[in-house]
Amino acid sequence: MNRIYEYLLHETNVNIDDTKPDEIIVVETLNDKLTITKLENGFTIIKVNKSFIPLMNQYIDSYRSDLFSDNALRFIKEHFRLNSPQNPCAYIYGITNVKELFPNTILSSTIKIELETLRAIKPNKFSKYPFKNPNEKLIYFGTYVNGEVISLASGYISDFKAVELTGETLLEHRNRGYAKSNTLAITKYLLANGYEVMTTNGVYNKASIQTVESLGFRRYGCQLAFFAL
Repeated sequence: MNRIYEYLLHETNVNIDDTKPDEIIVVETLNDKLTITKLENGFTIIKVNKSFIPLMNQYIDSYRSDLFSDNALRFIKEHFRLNSPQNPCAYIYGITNVKELFPNTILSSTIKIELETLRAIKPNKFSKYPFKNPNEKLIYFGTYVNGEVISLASGYISDFKAVELTGETLLEHRNRGYAKSNTLAITKYLLANGYEVMTTNGVYNKASIQTVESLGFRRYGCQLAFFAL
């Protein structure tokens, strides 16, 4: 099975080839995070703590025709807080093979960044956790300007053969193609090492969506993420 679908469907014992467009399944989890993932074919997976399953059944009964509607969101927000209030819904993009990548150029200033280099950055101006707190379980690619790392992309290496990317460019250096260069570099590296690559992008984050689509990533679905109050 496609490793991105394998990642998205883990804990479900479901094969993507067996899914039905209007089917909704609820999967028990042990944590307080709620995720609602709707794949492009319409199949929906809800992962939630066992204590909230009756609430999820009520949610499905009431909003089955549009689980992502404003009314549906209001219902859920009575019990959960959004992971990202600015971008409540995120698109899931993925790529499985280097042949799917569109022709693009990696900047000469974009390289693989070693953990020691990141840990030595002082002051660390990045805000996202993987960059503020470098971790040996992640790989990093970044772009330098005037000897300073100003843009980073990372991927968490786990037991899955699909790796989800995170990226950040310092505010004063945005909209100059650095994120695109990092994303292409780390994606090529991961694909060459037997991984498939995925990323989530807020539906209102047009710049990030344009970046991944221009590289050849295709949309796999969309997702809402919450935490229990």
